[in-house]
Amino acid sequence: MCCFQERAGQSEWTLELSAKAVGSGALLFHYNHPYCDVAMEINEEYRRRGLGAYLVQELKRIAYEMGGIPAARCNTSNAASRKTLQKAGLVPFAHILVGKIVIA
Repeated sequence: MCCFQERAGQSEWTLELSAKAVGSGALLFHYNHPYCDVAMEINEEYRRRGLGAYLVQELKRIAYEMGGIPAARCNTSNAASRKTLQKAGLVPFAHILVGKIVIA
């Protein structure tokens, strides 16, 4: 857990292509040790080139090196994000249900 404490809950990264920042990512591990939330965003003009999946793969590698277990979440209606995460090797395993419980 030492790496997690040293990072104070997160680790931020920038993806560069030809010396230009084209995306960013982070590992968030401040609340559910040993799981790390993988977060990433690729600048609009660089999307659909596999850079998001590459960045997620690298963040997963770093998470494992730090002793964490990478995980991610996205809206089920966000097909691009879901496909990027799956292309990077993450597997869907849960859904969040939203609704009201009525007690009669």
